[in-house]
Amino acid sequence: MCRLATDRPRDLCRACERDLPWQRRACPACGQGEGYGPGGPARTRTRYTDCASSPESDPKQGPRQGPWPNGAIERVVAPLAHLGEAAWLAGQQKRRSGRICAHVLAELLGDAVLIAYESRPLPDLLVPVPLHRWRELRRGFNQAELLARALGARLGLPLQVRAIRRAIATPGQRGAGRRSRRRAMAHAFAPVARAAIDGQIALIDDVLTTGATAAAAARALRAAGAESVHLWTGTRALPGNG
Repeated sequence: MCRLATDRPRDLCRACERDLPWQRRACPACGQGEGYGPGGPARTRTRYTDCASSPESDPKQGPRQGPWPNGAIERVVAPLAHLGEAAWLAGQQKRRSGRICAHVLAELLGDAVLIAYESRPLPDLLVPVPLHRWRELRRGFNQAELLARALGARLGLPLQVRAIRRAIATPGQRGAGRRSRRRAMAHAFAPVARAAIDGQIALIDDVLTTGATAAAAARALRAAGAESVHLWTGTRALPGNG
């Protein structure tokens, strides 16, 4: 970012915000855009070719379950391509500047959410993707929780941090393919026994790559009682870059 001072509440100047890699005509089922470029958050489209070719899709009605096994996730909002300054912003959440970057990313994601849901009600509850307790202890925080808290304040939505837990300390998945990620994450999450979960849930994470983590977390939320799960992430990896 330009590092110039700004009096805007989101700690990001208008020029830097405009120059981010905003996704264009992103699919509401998988979150993948037709392209990206400067500007701002854009409205999603009704279909995307990858989703339309899925066995669960109807060419006349658009995607029903899209890329998610058994329709685990109903809708995706991911306004930025995981490139350049947007990738830097998401990555900085895992460092000491995490709270500041989470606040900025929450403002940008919040703008996109309000556009995506302008004709429909927002979900009832925000749930961040949890880290395994040992990883959270080493890092000192969960970047998805920082983003969810800032986003909840932005949108006026309640937060439930202990809805699901990371049951397995999975190894790092950087560079792993879709199938290996899905195998590694298959049983990574479990419902928290005393968590009261119902209605529509927005699952919050910093970046969407193959979707293996989100799908596993969504299954755990449904097992905990969620009626449906929506996925909101700051950035979306491009095909071949996850």
